[in-house]
Amino acid sequence: MIVIFLPYFLKFRKQQKADISRRAEAESLGIIRPQSQYPMIDQARCIGCGSCVAACPEDDVLGVVFGKAVIINGIRCVGHGHCEKACPVSAIKVGLGDITTRDDIPITDSYHQSNVEGLYVIGELGGLS
Repeated sequence: MIVIFLPYFLKFRKQQKADISRRAEAESLGIIRPQSQYPMIDQARCIGCGSCVAACPEDDVLGVVFGKAVIINGIRCVGHGHCEKACPVSAIKVGLGDITTRDDIPITDSYHQSNVEGLYVIGELGGLS
């Protein structure tokens, strides 16, 4: 039994160490925060199966660390949403998150007027089309 289980465990452990290393590198470079839409992972629901990692067409966006999915290199995420569809427990939602702290998306009121009086931002200019 150990002979069968050991190779899988060693492979999993090696992948986890690589994911931890890549996440630490991304944090040090400041590229962990995605620029646009990104996967928001509910850690309480995540079962750590890795289906989101396998489904993502971009490299190194997601990884499994300590049995939970985490964003490894968020800057590479382009918001395909394949990870959200692949998650068997619906622990991932792709969205913009909290846009109030982002400098690249203007803050608008209910009439689409930006914080510059007389400047209205709608459609693709608002980054929310």
